[in-house]
Amino acid sequence: ISDGAQHNVVSDNVISGNGNDGVPIEGSGTMHNTVNRNHIGTNKNGTLPVGNELDGVYISDGAQRNAVVDNLISGNGQHGIQIRSTGTMSNTISGNTIGARVNGDSALPNGGYGVFIGDGASYNLIGGRNGTPDTHCSGDCNLISGNSYGVNIEDVETIGNTISGNFIGTDIEGTTAIGNRLDAVGIWDARYNVIGGDVPAERNLISGNGYGVAAYFSAKHNTILGNYIGTDVAGTADLGNYSYGVMFRSGAQDNLAEKNLIAYTKANETYPTQRPGPGVLILHENSVHNSLRQNRIHSNAEEGILLREGGNAELPAPAITGVSSTSVNGTACAPCTVELFSDEEDEG
Repeated sequence: ISDGAQHNVVSDNVISGNGNDGVPIEGSGTMHNTVNRNHIGTNKNGTLPVGNELDGVYISDGAQRNAVVDNLISGNGQHGIQIRSTGTMSNTISGNTIGARVNGDSALPNGGYGVFIGDGASYNLIGGRNGTPDTHCSGDCNLISGNSYGVNIEDVETIGNTISGNFIGTDIEGTTAIGNRLDAVGIWDARYNVIGGDVPAERNLISGNGYGVAAYFSAKHNTILGNYIGTDVAGTADLGNYSYGVMFRSGAQDNLAEKNLIAYTKANETYPTQRPGPGVLILHENSVHNSLRQNRIHSNAEEGILLREGGNAELPAPAITGVSSTSVNGTACAPCTVELFSDEEDEG
């Protein structure tokens, strides 16, 4: 679909086994096209891989306001969905199963990322708020599980994308891990992107993966908000990610993690030399001004919040000197804001 094609519908097909991408949508003025209810990269039953050699869906070169909805996109050689290049914006990816079998109960991986957004692609929506993330993955919710990586957002000009209301690393019921092998969500140099949202319908379930959510290098002003990270859909059972729940490292600055539930992070048996499982890890001396607010952090293999190698200037935790039924006294760095929490594992 290219060269300014508009308002076309690609629906109810098996698009598999081809030598390039399954469905490319390309070019400035290529707008308002819909790809829905297709099997892209699988057999007709959605149970076996018949992969397209490259991506399942490839959106690029300024294509805008296209919708990829309610497809099975699994078994492809590279990425499930790739969205890239400056001017590629305002596309919607919702209700898809990406990297799992048709019933959403086991892996049928794409070779690369479930969803890749890069090279300046901006203001695209992965998911939405018309789902039921408190019970199972339905409606706008994308199931992004079983791939090498879950979602990757890359490049300093890649801004304003939203990843909300998805299950990343679990089955469709949100009760069993079908983990992406490495990062569930990786943000590499990109800025002003949002993972999650203010209302429960925008919450991502990010569990069972090789790693949790990570921002790297010059990633700035990204928001990780209101997600369940490491739990089941109910927020109670252990579906922990490995190595960390949230990480800012290698120069990531001015990012915010707020109102997330971060639990059950565990040691990574594949990489035993890594430290086992802090809830939040901030690493390296140029990773500063990252704010952690109003998160629930418990039952992780290591500290709730761990600052290493100069991360967040290794600000010392407040020293509590007195507690009553109405107040807490102590000392803290100036002009720091102090929030008080407690839990049985002393990760408050």
